[in-house]
Amino acid sequence: MFDREKNRLVWAHEGCASKVLEAFFEGLTADARAAVEVVSGDNARAIDECIAKYAPQAKRSRR
Repeated sequence: MFDREKNRLVWAHEGCASKVLEAFFEGLTADARAAVEVVSGDNARAIDECIAKYAPQAKRSRR
């Protein structure tokens, strides 16, 4: 995962697609998931599904 505001990598995991994004969100506390404001990525449906499951309050950016 990349922090665009601070321009730095904050988390990386081997693999691809939803399994990696799920691992990221499952590693966060409930409070940390609730604090996610924006999720950016390509048009992969897996991103939308993970946001809905783990951080429904987050806005989706496709840049």
